[in-house]
Amino acid sequence: MKKFIIMSFVFVMLLSMSAMASETRVKTMGDNNNILLDDANIWMYPSRILDHTNIVVAELGYYNDEFDVMGINWKLDDNSALGTYFSTKDSWDRINLFYAKDMNGNKLGVHLNAQQWSDKSENDTIFAGNNNAEMGESFYDLTVGLTEANGQWDVALNFGVGSYTDINDTGFTANEGDGISKIGFYGRYFKTRNPNYTTIYHVGIMSEKYGEKNNLSNTSFSDKTVSLDVGCGINYTPSSHVLAVFDFGIMYSKTTEEQTGSSDRDTKNFMLPYFKLGMDGKVFNWLDLRFGATSYWNNTKREFESQSYSTKDATNMTYLGLGFNWGHLHVDTEADPELFLDGPNFLSGQNNRMYWKMSVTYDM
Repeated sequence: MKKFIIMSFVFVMLLSMSAMASETRVKTMGDNNNILLDDANIWMYPSRILDHTNIVVAELGYYNDEFDVMGINWKLDDNSALGTYFSTKDSWDRINLFYAKDMNGNKLGVHLNAQQWSDKSENDTIFAGNNNAEMGESFYDLTVGLTEANGQWDVALNFGVGSYTDINDTGFTANEGDGISKIGFYGRYFKTRNPNYTTIYHVGIMSEKYGEKNNLSNTSFSDKTVSLDVGCGINYTPSSHVLAVFDFGIMYSKTTEEQTGSSDRDTKNFMLPYFKLGMDGKVFNWLDLRFGATSYWNNTKREFESQSYSTKDATNMTYLGLGFNWGHLHVDTEADPELFLDGPNFLSGQNNRMYWKMSVTYDM
């Protein structure tokens, strides 16, 4: 069986001009959600939803060229806010709920993600042959975040727990989850150096486990990962219409695979270091131009029994973004460079996409 979706969380929550913005904006500025002030921050620090209320958010093109995410940040009153988001990225990703409240100046927020799917047959004589088979997975993810009254720092604590069940046509539980969980902590601190420079220190640590038992063969499998991210970023505003960002840090993760009757397999990955660079500049009142780049210097070592295998490489990515602003409507895009190199398809004959990803925000 494929591994549970929890393993896709490795590094995701560790990666990382206040304005109406989006996931696309922080991505095209070098995947810098953790050192920018943006409404996309709520996915790391749910307490930040109080800074971004009365907006409608739509994410398009991230997954299978679809309308991926739709959400609204509701302002309940001057001291509290609610966020409701639905996603099509995974067929079993039910809902994301956010709630935040001002607590004597400090902001406390929570984010709950509920995921679940199941497939059950009862006396199915047509397709399954008079059986009571059942298969299902679920995962519940809770993040609690706190933002200091002046916005100088954010911290968040994340918990997750899941289950997996595979019952065969005799009603016997053939496979089941065994300790599917994760816990993580991350935070950031803003230090203003002068009117043009702000330094952002950030740290994140996570522990994840996926375990499975096979009751037919009386065997078990587990996959445990511990990961760490420590970095320092800079926000630089040389003028009122330009924001430049730079982030530097190190990442480490260790994954241990254990299986009945087999030796442990260890995979250690160092990113020593990683760099993230981005720029957001206003061209016209209705048009923003964005550039971004990331560079991860990877050092991976795999160990099994007395054998080991090491690789070193650098993974670089570049991003080009355009932001459009028309009154209350803000559209952020990740542009396809070939559109500019080849021109529109009615001139070049090429089947270029205008944009790879798009985020739409409406200020209510």
